[in-house]
Amino acid sequence: MEYINVRSLISVDELAERLGDERLRIFDTAVMFKKVDQGLVANSSIETYREAHIPGAAFADVLGDWSNKETPYRNVLSIDALQRKLGEIGINEKSEVVVYSSTMLMWATRAWWCLRYAGVDKVRILNGSFGAWQKAGLEVESGDNHYPPDFFTSRGNPSLFCNTEQVERISQEKGCLINALAKDVYEGTSTSSYGRPGHIPASHSQPFYELFENDFFLDPEFLKQKLTEQNMLGEETVTIYCGGGIAATINAFACHLMGKDSVSVYDGSLTEWNSSANRPIKLGSDP
Repeated sequence: MEYINVRSLISVDELAERLGDERLRIFDTAVMFKKVDQGLVANSSIETYREAHIPGAAFADVLGDWSNKETPYRNVLSIDALQRKLGEIGINEKSEVVVYSSTMLMWATRAWWCLRYAGVDKVRILNGSFGAWQKAGLEVESGDNHYPPDFFTSRGNPSLFCNTEQVERISQEKGCLINALAKDVYEGTSTSSYGRPGHIPASHSQPFYELFENDFFLDPEFLKQKLTEQNMLGEETVTIYCGGGIAATINAFACHLMGKDSVSVYDGSLTEWNSSANRPIKLGSDP
């Protein structure tokens, strides 16, 4: 059995053979968590990229440059604004892009999702991330790289992200709504929460970290089994959320790998949902 959309992944061997290809755009999406009094804060980490990265790779500031600074939720920019930012770093809708993370896989899947949202069709994730590249003993370099600026003419794919009003409707109609966080966070028994413990009513639990191992996605047979358990491949449409729209992209990308493309990510996720006490929240293991 194979992934349906296997071309959305690239192996370290294939990428190593493609180094130096002028058509290819490679980006590290490193993000680091810093401990503060309020908990953990995520920030793009160009320093991590500069220390060591795949030769020729540039840096993509997914949290800084690709996020709307006018909202407290770090929602992705509008398509027009995102396309302008992507153009500045050398991407347009015809670009062939490879993204990886030298920190956590979810930043690469978030970048992949944003690029598809902007209208880039030929974008791939490095399976195994930077760790697999290093383990293979392949060359790395330090410092900075940049690609020549470019521009978009595409309209993008706005349906890849959804907003609170859409999620309210999905919850009420009991559509396929998936929580990508850990089971105890879903149930509301964890010390970690996003304003209030629990999950959006009618949503089911599928923790993101069960879908990969050592930054490699599960073999197709096991991945299909995991997604099928929550009917994520059988429903007409699937909506996925987490704490802030990052981890959910792992589940969304996994669905894509198995041929399910009518999937959206709730960008604000629980952080935005819980910003109003009027929105319902549910404790326990039941949807």
